[in-house]
Amino acid sequence: MNKVLVILTNVAHYGTSSKQTGLWLAEATDFVAKVQAAGFQVDYASAKGGAVPLDPRSLKKIYRSQEVDAIYQSNDF
Repeated sequence: MNKVLVILTNVAHYGTSSKQTGLWLAEATDFVAKVQAAGFQVDYASAKGGAVPLDPRSLKKIYRSQEVDAIYQSNDF
């Protein structure tokens, strides 16, 4: 099986401010869903290694779907 390596952000704050940011969950899961549907296996890494912070706003119900949650809750993600 062919693989795709998805590189995710490590940035947790805007510059020197205390405002939180991070990965916009649906952006990543939408891409991953399309790649998986095309038959690819997905591996994940972060730009600097380590944890990938999620933008807290992207976790709001309005931005989530069953597809987003299925990928987010998978063991691979």
